[in-house]
Amino acid sequence: MGIARKDIESANLSLQPQYSYPKNGEPKLTGYRATRNVSVTVRELANLNDILDGALADGLNRVNTISFSSSKEDEYKEQARMAAIADAKAKAASLAKGFGEPLGGVWQISYMTESPVRPIMMRMAAEAVSNTNASYQDAEITIRDQVEVIYALGE
Repeated sequence: MGIARKDIESANLSLQPQYSYPKNGEPKLTGYRATRNVSVTVRELANLNDILDGALADGLNRVNTISFSSSKEDEYKEQARMAAIADAKAKAASLAKGFGEPLGGVWQISYMTESPVRPIMMRMAAEAVSNTNASYQDAEITIRDQVEVIYALGE
């Protein structure tokens, strides 16, 4: 479906025995359940619905997690950080002015690491294939950054 091999990762195959438990008897081995986790990076978001529908139609019977991220996340995080710094400077200057004090230099900086808020969809069942209006895309990614700055008052 046009996905590069480097964008598909699969973990080891896991086998678990499956038993039946008759009321008046010993458990009986009925077979094995095979499980393999596959992670796929979809770079063309417009193709996501077709890719998932195709995988479900080809026998994939469970989608555990769909998460969205941006290939420009570092760039957006830097923009958010600069906006947080500018906001801290403006608020400090406003507060100092309100108290009639000159704003001195930075005394302490604390950086608050914060992960982007990503929409995540959990455990989508194979029945989603039958719903032609279903979409696997949701909402938007919010990237924030936070800085705490303590300024000294005075010159």
